Amino acid sequence: MDRLRRIPSNRMPPFVPRRMRVSGWIIYGLLVSGAIYVCMTQLLVLVVVLIFAVLLLVASAIDAWRERTFGTKTIPTSICTFAREFDCRAIDTWIIRAVFDEFSKYSVQSFRADENILVNLKVDSEDFEDIVFDVAERTGRSMDDYESNPFYDRITTVRGLVNFFVNQPKLA
Repeated sequence: MDRLRRIPSNRMPPFVPRRMRVSGWIIYGLLVSGAIYVCMTQLLVLVVVLIFAVLLLVASAIDAWRERTFGTKTIPTSICTFAREFDCRAIDTWIIRAVFDEFSKYSVQSFRADENILVNLKVDSEDFEDIVFDVAERTGRSMDDYESNPFYDRITTVRGLVNFFVNQPKLA
């Protein structure tokens, strides 16, 4: 009965992140101005920061070149092709759409359900935590007692994350 009254996933409202408060902007401004002050008063710190910035730019350029040269040519992923990789009668389509939307924000390349999140999609662990909590909020799933979920230790792929949320309880 619940499935018949459920709003289709294409009507799911987008996730709206919370805005930073004034106190957050003040702290951010103090940190930035303190970093600028230290760089201006300590020449060694300025040199180290500039060397780090140059190394970061070179590493980024090398990584982009490797992706262009050795990367696989795939068709861009759409929600339709992504959803076909799941049994939509057994899995809540809101979970599929929310996971797809969140990974689309973090990944510039196309992805499939069996892609490794950390290796192939290059999502770091902090961004992954943000993705998990955003998906939980959008789908109305509880994150209480998530360690008891049978898929908790097996979240390495996008499919594993979908299965994890299927086994999480709904909020009241």
